[in-house]
Amino acid sequence: MVYEKEDILAVSRCGADACVSIIGAAEIIEDHLCAYFKTLDIDQIKLKSEFNTFWMIVRNKIKILKTIPWNSQIGVKCAISDVTLAKMVVEVAIYYQKELAIYSNIEICMLDLATQKVRKIKEVLSSDFQIQPKTIQMDFERFNENGVSKLAEFKVNSTNIDYCHHTNNIEYIRIALTAYNFKELLEKPITGFEINYINQAYEGDILEIYGKKCSKYDYLELMDANKTTIKCKIVRKSR
Repeated sequence: MVYEKEDILAVSRCGADACVSIIGAAEIIEDHLCAYFKTLDIDQIKLKSEFNTFWMIVRNKIKILKTIPWNSQIGVKCAISDVTLAKMVVEVAIYYQKELAIYSNIEICMLDLATQKVRKIKEVLSSDFQIQPKTIQMDFERFNENGVSKLAEFKVNSTNIDYCHHTNNIEYIRIALTAYNFKELLEKPITGFEINYINQAYEGDILEIYGKKCSKYDYLELMDANKTTIKCKIVRKSR
């Protein structure tokens, strides 16, 4: 099944240039992914209440191909592009003026809340998922950097926690991007973002933000007591 919905780009999802921000794009992607799973009857609320499991994002790669201004009408398409024993890949495509503007590949797995271990998808769900061809080819990458410098730190608070009682996926992105100042993001906006979710963080945890500017991208990593929580690769452009 392919999910397709119309939406309006809200001002809360825009940056200082009144166009969609990377956080706004991630919010649109996650909101429609959850709505898509609701139509398939495999949403987080059901999984948590009936099976004590939830979908955990492992990797999310986002590419902004076209700027979308505030209050624009957009179209969103979601489809499952791959399923293995323990992982699923979902694509989310966002269209503006009938052109592909934002594209995301999301890799997820199913985590047991009691054991904190990954479960096989078919142990919980009996559905035979319809696999759809990808809109564009955009593969996940392996990346890691040495020689990073500490840039800042952040204490996780109650407003960062979601209904699975750990730090929300979007909040990790928001925390990581505090490594940039306002001028940096305005002059060189983010056009590509890939995040790997490695460990969970909870209320009260102190996340240290480390980073390094490489020749073609910026690298950011969140550490909690010498344990990597997330790492991300960020591509920015000059105006």
